[in-house]
Formats: sequence, C-alpha cells, structure tokens
Amino acid sequence: MVSQLSTLQTTRMRGIGSRKLDWAVPIALAFLLPACAENEDEAFDTETYGVAAEEMVELDEPAEPVATCEDSPPNGAILTDSRQSTGGPHNIAIANGSNGNAIVNVRDWDSNNLVLSFLVLQAERADVGGIPDGTYRIQYAFGDELAEDCQSFTEIQAASVDPEANHFEPGSPMRLTYELRPQVGGNFSGQPIDPAEFTGD
Repeated sequence: MVSQLSTLQTTRMRGIGSRKLDWAVPIALAFLLPACAENEDEAFDTETYGVAAEEMVELDEPAEPVATCEDSPPNGAILTDSRQSTGGPHNIAIANGSNGNAIVNVRDWDSNNLVLSFLVLQAERADVGGIPDGTYRIQYAFGDELAEDCQSFTEIQAASVDPEANHFEPGSPMRLTYELRPQVGGNFSGQPIDPAEFTGD
C-alpha cells in the first residue's frame, strides 16, 4: 500500500506593529517637548525627558537560545524503541519528499502507546524492519533541528496522523510504504493533530 500524504503548510507572519510604535514615539516627543518650555531661558531637563523616552520605547528582551542535538543521528535512526522484540517480520518504509525533516511515530492502535519512532531526513527514504504482528497508528511530524535529547524537534512545524488502522497480520511479512509530499488530489490525506498529541507518551 502506497499512501501519498499532504503535508501542512505553515506561514510565519512578521508583525509590524512594534516598528510603527518605535517611529511614533520620537515624533510625538518632537511635538510635545517644545511646549513644555514656555520660557526660552528655562533650562531643558534632558535627563528627565531621556528617562521618559526610554520607558516609552522599552524593548522586549531577546529569547533564550534553544539547545539542540550536538551529534545528530543519521537518516533512518531509531529515536525511541519499546518493542519487546526486534525480530518481527514486517517493515515500514517512509520516503520524505517534504520541505523538512520528519519524525515518524508507530503507536499501538488500542493503547496508543509509542512502540517506536524514527528519523527521516529531507529528500531521504528510511526502511525500518523488525515490526511485530499487530495493529498500529502511524503519526508523522515535520521540523528542522533536533532538540537536545536528539529524539524530538526543537519546534514541530506540522503534525498529522493516518486515521486508518494499519494491520500487520501473522503468517507472512508485510511492508507498509508512505510517501510524504505536498500534493493535492493524492489517494490519501493525513489528519492534522496537535503537536502535543504527537509528542505524548
């Protein structure tokens, strides 16, 4: 079974409101300050007005840098694994044609427990074998850099799930193949999920 998944597109809007305020403050001061000095001989208290101006254009502190994985794992690396045995006969193959790296979660369908997760780099394909018999839920998320634990993204850009159960029946080896790519009109569309649902144990 080859499934073509439509990835989510996220757009980051850069706010311009703060830039407009930065310009408005000195213009307002230019009109207000001359009116305060009715007597031309009166000394102008630059220190006082300087403090007021600083308070009005107070800027946000820069965000703390996010720690990232120091030794990034290779394509196809198993990030988490709770299988009791890796000798299962089945295989999951993921081709990543999206615009970012992907982490794939394989969860037990009934309990939703995470069985394993693995990394698929952008424009790469990963094949993971040793999948035991059972019924599984497949989730996938996109991001750029791995976090400090080297098992998750610093920020998930989008996450989805295959809403249908995937059955690996006993008796003969089976292969489940997904192709992740932005596509309209494919034979399958993943269901968007909250990043917290993807990362939950």
